[in-house]
Amino acid sequence: MPVALGSEILMAGSEAGRPALFATDGSSVRLVRSFAAYGGPGTLVRLGERVAFILSQGLTGPVELWITDGTTGGTQSLQTLASIEAMIRWRDRVWFVARSSSTSSPAEVWSSDGTTTGTGLYAPLVAPAVFPGLFATQDRLFALTVHDLLLFDGQSPVP
Repeated sequence: MPVALGSEILMAGSEAGRPALFATDGSSVRLVRSFAAYGGPGTLVRLGERVAFILSQGLTGPVELWITDGTTGGTQSLQTLASIEAMIRWRDRVWFVARSSSTSSPAEVWSSDGTTTGTGLYAPLVAPAVFPGLFATQDRLFALTVHDLLLFDGQSPVP
């Protein structure tokens, strides 16, 4: 889904048969970056003056968390994980449910401030394997599983 960034809209597409990220101001379209990955970019989430997104390496390959400021030079990979199942912005970070080592490893809540050093594991999850999503209010982050609704305050990793 496209996302607004400044006076432009960022959106996924393809360029010469490769997945790509484009920007448009409504009168012209420009290529931000193309990728060698199998699929992506997907799940674009605005984070201040940048946009975080997921880039897939295929159905069984790893997934990468990327950040862009809408320029080629300002588009970079932050973290490679086995899977990312949900991603939202809450407060000043992007939060997501991921599996770090394999698609069957335990699910974890991760967060990122848009930098490599500011991206990391927030809390392991002891819950069923399926996570329909993350949701947030002003004060709380919720992880909805098939059987549970977990509540986080952003400070303590204990739900």
